[in-house]
Amino acid sequence: MKSNFALSLSFEGIRLLHRAAGGWRLVGDVSLDAADMAADLALLHDKALLLEPAGLRTKILLPAEQIKYLTIETEEMDDAARMDAARAALDGATPYAVDDLAFDICADGAQTHIAAVARETLAEAEAFAVEHEFDPVNFAAVPGDHPYLGAPFFGETAGAAKVLKGEPFEHDDIAVVVIGKAEIPEVPADAPPVTPQVALEPIVADKSADAPEPGVAAAKDTKLPVQPVAPPLPETAQKPVDETPVAKPPPSSAPPAPDTPPCYCSGQAKRTRNCRAKRPRARKTCQCQTCHGACKGCRATACAAHLGRAAANGGCPARWFRKQKGRRA
Repeated sequence: MKSNFALSLSFEGIRLLHRAAGGWRLVGDVSLDAADMAADLALLHDKALLLEPAGLRTKILLPAEQIKYLTIETEEMDDAARMDAARAALDGATPYAVDDLAFDICADGAQTHIAAVARETLAEAEAFAVEHEFDPVNFAAVPGDHPYLGAPFFGETAGAAKVLKGEPFEHDDIAVVVIGKAEIPEVPADAPPVTPQVALEPIVADKSADAPEPGVAAAKDTKLPVQPVAPPLPETAQKPVDETPVAKPPPSSAPPAPDTPPCYCSGQAKRTRNCRAKRPRARKTCQCQTCHGACKGCRATACAAHLGRAAANGGCPARWFRKQKGRRA
């Protein structure tokens, strides 16, 4: 598996290239003086995903200034002898020990061309590419005017195995050549969102003429048990409450005061201090635990059966009930 992008690092700027037939095409570049380099690199990354939705496999092209090029005479040596000769030539040629260098060679007749770079430079370049999510897989360079043939290969990155997902890596010895600009697919910026349109269609359809009548819909909704429902009252208690058999006051020409609730107790109850119309805080409670009713005037709670009896005797139900118990109203 080969790299499909190349991240070119130089002191002039950063360029992202995409592999194409016959060479590489420029995706975009970022200046080192950019006001927000991270944002510009993120845009390059997004463009790369448009070209390769499956993911990036990036070759890091190291700055030419960081590469040490040498040419030595090796006559007709084999590859192993040329490598030993290159190590000997690099000893003392750079500020780094030979073990701290990554180098590659190419044979050119009786000569051997060497390209070497410090391993710490490789680590820094990989960290930069990983930080900006370019998924680097290998290191290379562009020889430019140097007599090195092809492209030097400085090995795979530390995270190459994770990016390649177990696939073997295949590097190419051909130097990177830019042949033009990449044609990046464009995503319509004014494309309407899909989710709102899908959500609006059923709402319009529900308002059609075939929709159920409001009364039918309301009847269906009431069948859903949202809250716990108390057990129904006994039949003997429901009928007096539904039919409202409470004694009503005689007709009076004078309307009740606007701020005072009307009292439906008898005249005898009105004269007592138990009526809520006369004393709002007075509340006499019925002790019956099976069913309940209330005097509409004094709001005293009483058994529904007692309501009828109290009305028949012309008194307030709470006062009448307590009198039956031998208590003072």
